[in-house]
Amino acid sequence: MAFSSCLKCHSWTHSHNLEHPFLSTSKSIKIISFPFLQNHEKQFSSLSASTSSPPSATSLSPDFTTKQLLETLRRENNEDSALRLFEWASKQPNFTPTLPVYEEVLRKLGIAGSFHMIGRVLDDMKRSGVEIVEGTFFILIDSYAKFGFYDKAIGVLDMMENEFGVKPGTHSYNSLLNVLVDGNKLILG
Repeated sequence: MAFSSCLKCHSWTHSHNLEHPFLSTSKSIKIISFPFLQNHEKQFSSLSASTSSPPSATSLSPDFTTKQLLETLRRENNEDSALRLFEWASKQPNFTPTLPVYEEVLRKLGIAGSFHMIGRVLDDMKRSGVEIVEGTFFILIDSYAKFGFYDKAIGVLDMMENEFGVKPGTHSYNSLLNVLVDGNKLILG
């Protein structure tokens, strides 16, 4: 049963042919290479190709804990510095990314509207075997809604089940309904 068929929407429609909702937006995209991502182009735009550590990483020792990395990621002011920090951390020998670390990176990317990179991070999460939970997708729903991409926010529900095997639950539907109501995109009738 498609959730979108229950909605009465205005000034936008749900696209039924979205292959990956994060790879198609009208926003300009920054391409950043991660060493932990496999089989993708190595392109850099606003990031330096330097192997030196980002300024935030200098406050972390190479044997940092996940908690220390999360605290440092949360202090980052923009997605570029958060990505540089995450890239640096991924090169450390004892580092294994966890769900909270990935979710913080997704939050930073979502705040900036870097949807193309969100898709790459999600793909890496899948490849690395990190268990993606329902709550991870709330970040994506909120991010799309913040930029007015309500059809893509609806598409997250299909994507989470079809691509990641996570069945949307009551909280997913409530999250989506909340952003649609907040955006004046839903008329209850």
